Amino acid sequence: MRTTYMNGIKGDNSYDDAGQLAAITFGVANGYVYDGSNIVQEPVGAASANNDASNVKASYVGAGVDEVFAQLSGSGQSAAILTYLTDALGSTIRLVDAAGAKVVEYTYDPYGNTIADAAVRNPFQ
Repeated sequence: MRTTYMNGIKGDNSYDDAGQLAAITFGVANGYVYDGSNIVQEPVGAASANNDASNVKASYVGAGVDEVFAQLSGSGQSAAILTYLTDALGSTIRLVDAAGAKVVEYTYDPYGNTIADAAVRNPFQ
């Protein structure tokens, strides 16, 4: 599935046999680490070892399959938490920072293509 952002950047999503997001490619593929069916980490590269904190781009907090509540990235002074807000269908409609300020807002066309009002790295739209 291809996602187009407001600034024209396009990313290709690929899925494994279980239907889980396996990688997003923006020129370079990013892989994901799962705990059962729940996504928990995004390593720096598709083949990075996730046992080294410097190889982890982001960690995710969620309640179940495809229910991501928060993205934790960085460490120390650069640590950031983004919270996912969804509509009644479970589609991500907005990301907010720790202060509750809007970071990006998403809308969807009739075919389900994502339209973002800012360029923010977010694999769950």
